[in-house]
Amino acid sequence: MNTIDALNIFYREDVISDLLKSCFEDSPAFLKQFLAAGDVALNTHAGYTIMNRLGLGKAIGTPDMVIVNGDQIIVIENKLGTGEGILQTMRYESNEAKEGLLEKVGMEAATFHYIFLT
Repeated sequence: MNTIDALNIFYREDVISDLLKSCFEDSPAFLKQFLAAGDVALNTHAGYTIMNRLGLGKAIGTPDMVIVNGDQIIVIENKLGTGEGILQTMRYESNEAKEGLLEKVGMEAATFHYIFLT
C-alpha cells in the first residue's frame, strides 16, 4: 500500500512538502537524485539549507520549498493534487521574487532553478 494513500494526504500540499523536506534532510543521496531528475545539479562541495513555506509577501506568494546550495537557490513548488494560483509560477520566477529570496537567505546573487511538481 502507498503511504501517501494510506494517510490520505495526497491533497495536503504542506504535508507532502514537509515529508519531502524530511527525506531530503535525511538523505543527501535522495536529494541529489531528485534534483537530477529535474535537471538541477546539487553542489556536493557546499552544504544545503531547506526551508518550507518561505513567504515573499502577498503580491508574490509563498513557495512550498526553497533550497539554498552554494551559489544556487532552488525553488520547489508542489502542485500534486492542487491547482495553480493565478500566475503563481510566473510570480515565483519574477525579478521581485528573486530579490526577495536573495534578501531572505542573505545572499547578493545566485543562480535560480525551479521545479514544479505536477
